[in-house]
Amino acid sequence: MGIGEFIKKHNLEHVIEKGIEIAKKHFPTAEIHLHLYQDPEIEKLRYIIIGLEMDNYGDDFLERVSKAYHELLDTVGWEYADFIDIDIKSWT
Repeated sequence: MGIGEFIKKHNLEHVIEKGIEIAKKHFPTAEIHLHLYQDPEIEKLRYIIIGLEMDNYGDDFLERVSKAYHELLDTVGWEYADFIDIDIKSWT
């Protein structure tokens, strides 16, 4: 299943849109990437990562990511927590 199919299957269009908006607010200089994470051991464990790529992450990066993630779920609903995350871009 591709990222587009995953987004449609779980009705995540508005969640992705809001997630990108919030990521840009908290990380205005970040390059933002979407990635469908698939756990290598648990086939059904999949979720979208809003990946942040920056030149300098700073000491407060993880705290800022946590704030952005909580703002996203407070806005769209915590029922989407299994489908989305905000994190460092760590894939190639």
